[in-house]
Amino acid sequence: MFRGALSVLPLLPLLPLLPLLPLLPLLLLFGLVSIPEAGAQHSKRNTISIWEVRDEDNVVYLAGSVHLLRESDLPIPAGYYRAYQDSDHIYFELDMAQVSQPEMKRRMIELGRLPENQNLSFFLSGKTLRKLHRHVAEKGIPGQMMDRLKPGMVLLTLSALSAGEKGASADNGVEALLYQRCVEDRKATSGLETPEFQLSMFDGFDPDLLEKLIHEAIEESGPDENLVESLIQAWREGDCDAVEKLIFDQSPESAAVHEIVMAKRNRSWLPVIEKSIAGKRNEMFVVGAGHLIGKDGVVDLLRKKGYRVRQLNNESLVNLSAGRLR
Repeated sequence: MFRGALSVLPLLPLLPLLPLLPLLPLLLLFGLVSIPEAGAQHSKRNTISIWEVRDEDNVVYLAGSVHLLRESDLPIPAGYYRAYQDSDHIYFELDMAQVSQPEMKRRMIELGRLPENQNLSFFLSGKTLRKLHRHVAEKGIPGQMMDRLKPGMVLLTLSALSAGEKGASADNGVEALLYQRCVEDRKATSGLETPEFQLSMFDGFDPDLLEKLIHEAIEESGPDENLVESLIQAWREGDCDAVEKLIFDQSPESAAVHEIVMAKRNRSWLPVIEKSIAGKRNEMFVVGAGHLIGKDGVVDLLRKKGYRVRQLNNESLVNLSAGRLR
């Protein structure tokens, strides 16, 4: 089965920051989808979703993020803060300082809208459009408000609504929590991509595939509760095999989406990560957990190039050099 929004939305940590519609809750995603239904569970394994590449000069941490969590899912594993403390510079998928600026939010809203001479009926069948109008109207949003949005933005809006109904918030996501620490500590940060690039990714989707994804997002009531719980627990435990089995299916549609929103971006990040590895300071890359695992994940790509990439456990992070912790 093609998992609809679960397969298509390993992207866009920028969208929790966008007031796309006044009525929308903040949104989403850990490089997969993460909208928990119950409180946090304690890890039964000793591993964590953080990897390191270490040499004589420095260490580079690769930290798998959940972009959106509930209050009850906190705290995030302590190892994230230990790796943060051991790092001099933090990379996020986006420049967090930039995307929080009012002018950037306005720019993103503009990029998510269709040209004046187009509306959503140019891209969706009448049947899908009517279902969309009914669906959002049930949630208190006039259907006509969707008509000026690009299909990709419609899909993300539907995911936002589902996330908000689960009580999930970007403020509780891994990026938001670590970025707040960066602000408090005046620690340097950078972004791997621009918001404009992330929003442009939907331009590479086949129109029929986008309509199918929108239709499935309307029909589905949200991610299966057991599936979401299993995903969150697997992330906490650094259980890559479990996460991969849960989110990556083998359908042709899923493969096409994976190439655009995962594999292609992973490859584009590699030069920045390799430059960091070759440097002399400790740095941390915080990206959606789905980007790190599986074939063509960042860890896999680095290993294929000969780097020794080691997944960390709780003990290895506790035992970081005391001199580095501050």
